[in-house]
Amino acid sequence: MNISVYIAFCFRAKNIKCQKISGFSKGYGHQLGTILSYQNKTDHAWNIVFVSGKWRFIETTWGAGHIDNKRTFVKEFTNFYFLTKPEHFIEDHFPYINNDVEGSKEWQLLRKPVSIEDFSKTLKTTNVARDWGVIFPSHQNEVVKVDRKASISMESKQNTLTNVSVNLYGSSRELCNESVVIVKNNYSNYTITITPRKTGKYMLQIFGTIDKSQNVMPQLTEYLIECMSIEDEFMSYPEHSGFYGPSTDCKLRGFANPESISAFQICQNGEFELKTMTSKTLKCTAKIYETDGSRSSDFVMIEQSNNSVCVKARFISKGYYKITLFSEFEGSDTYSEAMNILVLNKKAAKIPTPFPQTYSTTTEYNCHLIEPLVRNVPSNSNVRFAMSSPVIQQLLIDGKVYKKENDQLWDITLKTGDSGVVTVSAKTDNNVNSYSYIYQYVVD
Repeated sequence: MNISVYIAFCFRAKNIKCQKISGFSKGYGHQLGTILSYQNKTDHAWNIVFVSGKWRFIETTWGAGHIDNKRTFVKEFTNFYFLTKPEHFIEDHFPYINNDVEGSKEWQLLRKPVSIEDFSKTLKTTNVARDWGVIFPSHQNEVVKVDRKASISMESKQNTLTNVSVNLYGSSRELCNESVVIVKNNYSNYTITITPRKTGKYMLQIFGTIDKSQNVMPQLTEYLIECMSIEDEFMSYPEHSGFYGPSTDCKLRGFANPESISAFQICQNGEFELKTMTSKTLKCTAKIYETDGSRSSDFVMIEQSNNSVCVKARFISKGYYKITLFSEFEGSDTYSEAMNILVLNKKAAKIPTPFPQTYSTTTEYNCHLIEPLVRNVPSNSNVRFAMSSPVIQQLLIDGKVYKKENDQLWDITLKTGDSGVVTVSAKTDNNVNSYSYIYQYVVD
């Protein structure tokens, strides 16, 4: 006996009105971009029951589990498909009973029934996405036409998504994630940008979670991407498994206004600076990631005060970079990601060399370096060293002590030797004998 017929029988035995509804579904095996017509054979059946004075949907087949990638039925109960809202149910169920087009519209249970063509084209989100209130307002059809690039907006109306990720597959199921990126606009709004390397068809899968501890994120939806044209110059995005922007716990970490930080930024000349306010003194580090996944801390420098963090970065080539800012979370002595920033650098830095070596005391002493901002300094030359700090009382450079002469600024001319290193040390108490490293330079 068909399961929907059996369910109808059981409800009627309890004097509950119940009917079997046949029609079209977007279940396992649904091909994105398929346009249905009434000439197609219906492929599924479900039930409606009359409870609390109105008809409601019951989908026992899908509520009992799902078909996995190995075409095996997995038992996994979900109550989403029991008394489902009509506006949710229509995303993957279209009633068509006894070849009656007009009569079947009634069983959509909608004030404004949709056509079979609109049902075919409309994006289907997963039951998880519908349950969480995740929507895609910019592209409400399952096929997206791309002319050079496309940006898909995603919003979470009911729950805050703690993480989001995407996979972009080519026509041969090859992974093309160098062509897609997610930028977080605010706590509930994201933009997914696709910039294909070549024309053709792609499959975009979008995942998300509201539970930070969840290792495997459930799928939210998928699109068929049809790329008609590409950019004149393709630039890969850096390897990144999640979204760009402040983490959902950024404010708890002590960043004052994380929502004001733009997750995507443009650098014109290879020299980049990002300053953000903090509500307390933080411990931070940062790294730069290139498009091939390689990372470096040599081309990024952190400067801090009691109420701000400034990230300085140097880009040695044109293209996209990822800057990750790490901080300690209260109660933990380990560093974890506080934010990821995507930067498009339009021109390589004039001096493609690292920043000076810095140390934990560099930020602890709230050091601000004016010059030199490069690690390598010329040999046998007079080199200006200028910096400020509100707490340092003495500097030690190549065995020579320099005492504080004004409020904060240190401005010293150094004579370098043939080779070696120049180490800058400091102390904040004149009564203490030891110094701590704050900068180191290489003489060449």
